[in-house]
Amino acid sequence: MRRLLLPLAWAYGGLAALRRSAYRQGYLPVGRVLVPVISVGALAAGGSGKTPVTGWLAGLLLARGRRVAVVHGGYGGSEARRVHRIDPAWRWQPGAAHRFGDEPLLLAAWHPRAVLFCGRDKLAGARRAVEAGAEVVIVDDGFQHRRLHRDLDLLLDDGGALEPPFPAGLAREGASAAADAHLRWEHRRAGELPTGRAPLASRCLPEALHALDGARQGAAADLRGRRVFLLAGIARPDAFRRTVEELGAAVTGHSWSPDHARFSPRQLRAAARSRADLLLCTEKDAARLGGRAPTAELLYLTCRVELARGLPLLLERLTALGLPAV
Repeated sequence: MRRLLLPLAWAYGGLAALRRSAYRQGYLPVGRVLVPVISVGALAAGGSGKTPVTGWLAGLLLARGRRVAVVHGGYGGSEARRVHRIDPAWRWQPGAAHRFGDEPLLLAAWHPRAVLFCGRDKLAGARRAVEAGAEVVIVDDGFQHRRLHRDLDLLLDDGGALEPPFPAGLAREGASAAADAHLRWEHRRAGELPTGRAPLASRCLPEALHALDGARQGAAADLRGRRVFLLAGIARPDAFRRTVEELGAAVTGHSWSPDHARFSPRQLRAAARSRADLLLCTEKDAARLGGRAPTAELLYLTCRVELARGLPLLLERLTALGLPAV
């Protein structure tokens, strides 16, 4: 099937290259805002670590005394056609993820001192952020959103082979688009080491287990020796499975949903029949459940981002944007 779709993929990739060239040469308009804009993006859709890295960068700037705004496209949200300001408390409201998407709710909950706007029009979201008093705007998944000028374009690479363009693969653009990035950032998952191909490198490290209401239930290391059934609706669920196995758990089975999709009653019934010690999902999956556990055995695993290489370079670039420490 992928071979049959390759002609369409080549056409898609060619159109994406023409679009980028039109913006680069000024044939299509680019809007600016009055504060620095930092984009965290990738060539491929889903699973590159854009949202965790965006959250880490927001935390870094908040710790340095900056008034930070995050702009997200609201993918998976039914109300993404308009720009909305996200309240961190919505993380625990059933149905909020259906309206605004799961990732905006996570970002707002991780950093309640930041302001967060979501909606497909990221230029409008950035303008709203400036009106709200932001000193810097971070755009989650902004590499393809050329209508908004970026002062620092961070392009993530998760180490996998570049996919062909849609619809044969997950790539939104060809590899040549990477030349527009200001800095390349290699992002890895737990158990994977950066290769040294990019000046910046980070990885996600498992941290803790939580009940669906947010209550901590133990450390990630407590999974060792446990029989676990996995539920996930993320772009790359096999990476989640590898992480859990590397923590020493015995994975008895799994049930995957498409990225951003909610678990079906059938999936939950099958999981409950698995006779595992516990059911486990990702924090992103938990956000879609709005704090309500469909079964008491369901927990979620949180991870944190650790920067492994390039902090002095990153701080140098931030300082050049007028974002020194306070």
